[in-house]
Amino acid sequence: MILQVKYLLNKMLIFKMQRFKVNNFSDLAVRKVIWMDPQNELFKELFTKLKEKGYKVYDGAFPSDDISYPFVHMADSRQVDGVNKSSIFGTVYQTIHVWHDNFSERQSVSEILIGIKNTAVNIKNTGDLSWYLRSTEQRVLAQDIKEQTILHGVLDLEFRFS
Repeated sequence: MILQVKYLLNKMLIFKMQRFKVNNFSDLAVRKVIWMDPQNELFKELFTKLKEKGYKVYDGAFPSDDISYPFVHMADSRQVDGVNKSSIFGTVYQTIHVWHDNFSERQSVSEILIGIKNTAVNIKNTGDLSWYLRSTEQRVLAQDIKEQTILHGVLDLEFRFS
């Protein structure tokens, strides 16, 4: 397993050096190139774009009880890498939650989910990678929290990168 990780990291470094047309690691360091993990690069891009669209977006720990609804919560990410002789490619799965405290506002939750999907499908490039949205899965659930039924939208996105 450790050898596989070392191999993958070495391939990532070679990929970065080829991309910036440098011959050794010190040349790459001089250019101050920062290579971000693909799932993190996508997460930041989605987070930024959703905030720009005016959504209340949170990541990490679940927001405090005094938060106003509706809001978007960026949840877990999963990355599966593939490597060949000349490049790194793979898949990133991103889960996004939408919460609304008014059970009769299903339309609002659906509109937010559609807005997130439209944002996701328009992500084509980030700093170092090309992306395409391969598939989405959407659910809208009723959740009982603290003696109140609220709406919970769940959006699972599958992106391919190269």
